[in-house]
Amino acid sequence: MNKIYPIEGVYNPLINLTTSTKYLNRLDIDLKKENPKYSSLPENEKLKQIFISYNWGINKLKKNNFDTTKIPSKTKAYLKSLNLI
Repeated sequence: MNKIYPIEGVYNPLINLTTSTKYLNRLDIDLKKENPKYSSLPENEKLKQIFISYNWGINKLKKNNFDTTKIPSKTKAYLKSLNLI
């Protein structure tokens, strides 16, 4: 069993929420390491990059130099559903 992201708990709401929160935190840590401008971004922009990474993938965001204007329409719709754009 993967203790950080337990697959068998995906249908258990408590495990699912806990695992998702850990993953979002992991994305925040990774963005701090990968994006040199991340620490100076306003909080709403950090959240936007975290959820873009969650939905589209951190490597795709990195390949586009962390330019949030280059995301696909599906990811834009996802951000709109979270009231981030």
